[in-house]
Amino acid sequence: MRKMLLVALLPLAAGCASGKGRVETMLDGINPLDALSVVGLGRLAYEASSRSVWETETTSLGADRFRVTLRRNRFADTGDGEARVIFRQQAERIAVAHSCASWSVVEFEERYDSKLIGAQRIAEGTIACVKA
Repeated sequence: MRKMLLVALLPLAAGCASGKGRVETMLDGINPLDALSVVGLGRLAYEASSRSVWETETTSLGADRFRVTLRRNRFADTGDGEARVIFRQQAERIAVAHSCASWSVVEFEERYDSKLIGAQRIAEGTIACVKA
């Protein structure tokens, strides 16, 4: 009896599988140029997120003092807690490049600059290079 019921329902199940499904019907209404532009925007967003969101600038203030300025990308949605870490990494690079035995932070501050559209986070500080 069960076998007969399964055999009887098999054509009905096969009939449900014929024709267009929901996904195919949805994809029929999409313009290929629209799809391409969405993929392109996604690619740009992916590339922007893979780069560092902080721009670093170093200025010499004399023999053993350096000013490190970090500017966060205005439209970045990541990197909020990275300013101090990147500042210290840059200070290490400066110390190695100038053959310093160590370095110390003279001053450090973080602020927001809202001159243009969207506030830009800025972290700046001065380090002193200690020679041995």
